[in-house]
Amino acid sequence: MVGDAKTNHVVCLFCGKPVKTLDVDGGGVVSFCTDCLQKLEDADLVEIERDLVRLKKSLIEVIIGYPRSRTDQA
Repeated sequence: MVGDAKTNHVVCLFCGKPVKTLDVDGGGVVSFCTDCLQKLEDADLVEIERDLVRLKKSLIEVIIGYPRSRTDQA
């Protein structure tokens, strides 16, 4: 779970937008916004099942595999 030190609100791990935490199938929580979660699902790294996120790879592989645009890498 990632938080904003100034406001103490949970934010998306990738883009910093405010989010609600999502439960992970098998235990734990993650904080991804809807847009970033969709990118992860499109990249076949996660699957969304109702209110649960199922990681198809380990969390570190999901983070490393996050599809970034060329402008994100600058």
